[in-house]
Amino acid sequence: ANTVSGTAASPTDAARLYFTHSLGAAAATYDLGVITFTSGGNAGISRTVRAYETVAGSGVNRITVMSPWPAAVANGDAYTITKGCDRQQATCSTKGNLARFRGTPYVPTPETML
Repeated sequence: ANTVSGTAASPTDAARLYFTHSLGAAAATYDLGVITFTSGGNAGISRTVRAYETVAGSGVNRITVMSPWPAAVANGDAYTITKGCDRQQATCSTKGNLARFRGTPYVPTPETML
């Protein structure tokens, strides 16, 4: 349930940082997750998702990555995307991704260990 498949609904922008999609998840679901293309010019290549969002005023769903793709993404290129976690336990729990939460919120601060 933490990884889903999809296809690009448009080519990337000129900087190869974002493209549109047709996944139906809520905004920010895949922020800081990993996207890996399974077909096209970027097959087998992964990137960290910077933003999974709906562009205000346009209704366009967009995935933006941290660093550019080596090749432009083409309409119809297939990918898998995994939910991200911002290392906040509440966020990971809300996204249903608590199993991948790797934080340590219950370790006492050094001052309390004296």
